[in-house]
Amino acid sequence: MNLDFVRHARWLDRERAVGYAKILALAYVPLLVIPYLYAIGTQPGGRPSVDFMSFWSAGSLFWRDPASAYDAAAQIAFQAEAFQSHGRYLPFLYPPPFLALVAPLALIPFTVAYPTWVAATYAVYLASARRLLRAGAWPIAVFPALYINAVQGQTAALFAGLFVAAGLLMARRPFVAGLVFGCLIFKPQLGLLIPIALIAGGFWRTLLGAALSSLALLLLALIAFGPETYAAFVGAGSTSLGLLQEGSSLGWAKVQSLYGALRQIGAPPWAAIGLQGLLSLATAGAVAWVWRSGADMLTRMAALATGALLATPYVLDYDFVLLIVPLCWLARRGIESGFRPWEKLLLLAVYVTPLICRQAALALGFNLMPLLVVGLFVLIGSTTLRGAAPAGEVRSAAR
Repeated sequence: MNLDFVRHARWLDRERAVGYAKILALAYVPLLVIPYLYAIGTQPGGRPSVDFMSFWSAGSLFWRDPASAYDAAAQIAFQAEAFQSHGRYLPFLYPPPFLALVAPLALIPFTVAYPTWVAATYAVYLASARRLLRAGAWPIAVFPALYINAVQGQTAALFAGLFVAAGLLMARRPFVAGLVFGCLIFKPQLGLLIPIALIAGGFWRTLLGAALSSLALLLLALIAFGPETYAAFVGAGSTSLGLLQEGSSLGWAKVQSLYGALRQIGAPPWAAIGLQGLLSLATAGAVAWVWRSGADMLTRMAALATGALLATPYVLDYDFVLLIVPLCWLARRGIESGFRPWEKLLLLAVYVTPLICRQAALALGFNLMPLLVVGLFVLIGSTTLRGAAPAGEVRSAAR
């Protein structure tokens, strides 16, 4: 294979990337409408389960008793009545502060609440992510991981949007950036490395803001919803840990971590969690090192976003919306310094694969997505080590 062709050919230059993205945007119209029609029960063949059903169910149960949002029996009964789920149900596993978002949605019909949630969270994502790479607004807007997130009505677009917003704020308003970081407690498994990064980089005002906002949200939910709601949440969390260990409800092809990939090929739980633990520790150390380095903020945020997806055993395909940060980092690096022969291929693979990673894992019997994420993470680290990080548009905050 002629690597010079891969590097210099115009198959993935700026103009063509925008053109491909516009074609993809047109394809999304039927790809989003058809699942929506099935999810609201207007098409024959049965109503599929989408994750937003659990949000809307939890919001509906909230108005009866906040703690019942986490009660399996109450969820099963409600979803059987509302969605004809016939014994199948989607548990609600988000922390109590998240109930403040989903409860108002339950006051409107599911058929309206579902697209409203998708549109609102997508708007949060686009408002911040498009600022990462001005020349890449179209590819950013139609990132395939967003499609998975939209069909499920999940929270990944909201998480990524707030994550990027915090990074953008760190240069001029580090304390406000921390307040935004603190709001990410609704997905705590992806926020494990945030305090490590902030401490390593010496961003104390940001760390203070994150601590204050997260504690305030937890305390307000405790006061408003009662301690019994937290007790119910802890019980539901224990159940979800059991499901992750067994893989009975998820299926290992859905779990996009090293832990999930190892369990899919038959590794015993102790070996899978042990190797996942080693990867998590190595990732945390590498993220801390990048944040202590002289790298610009875009490089730091790219390392943190990629590391967040590697450090947790519980990551699903829609969570890869967060990869938009390292993808923009890689694209900017190529624009400013030129792509090395294989970097366009890596950029394309990481961009497209979230759309098919679950199906590919089923077909291959092994999940290759963690390897792609590791490869991207290693590239960020090695580039930082060489001192060749791009200037980027996200500048380093004053410490």
